[in-house]
Amino acid sequence: MTRSKRMLLRRTHPQDISAILEMERHPDNERYVHRWEQEEHMAAAMSEHHLHIVIENLAGRPIGYIIAAGLHPESDEMQLIRLVVVEKGKGYGKEALKLIMGLVFRELNKKRLRMDLKASNERARNLCESVGFYAEPVRHRNEEDGTEETLLAMAIGEAEYFGRHAR
Repeated sequence: MTRSKRMLLRRTHPQDISAILEMERHPDNERYVHRWEQEEHMAAAMSEHHLHIVIENLAGRPIGYIIAAGLHPESDEMQLIRLVVVEKGKGYGKEALKLIMGLVFRELNKKRLRMDLKASNERARNLCESVGFYAEPVRHRNEEDGTEETLLAMAIGEAEYFGRHAR
């Protein structure tokens, strides 16, 4: 799909789902990532409207995954549903985000990319802001356990992307 000097982004295969579930449930990720069941990941991986992507290091070891919605041609926006990396602090998240942004704006010709973050996830907010995302109005979501979660909407448009990342 796309690659850099340190990683490869490729479509998710059925045999990747168990590793993805482990990443999702990793202690560093579970409080920020809404948990999906195996069937939900499989449905997104097989959907023509989603990108379900494994992030691999160049040795072929999965180090994260990405899920994005809005792949259908009539949509000019994509929503980044997940960006999960298991090895924190090594720049993998930033590199993967830049690769997916390039794919969204350069190859898929979308006009906007957005992502909802849990407001308490400062690391994700800082990551998004470092590559040009801006904050939009805060939303609230009711969780299954009855609690309310505050979500921060982050977005970047085509003009901002190409302004920061030359054509």
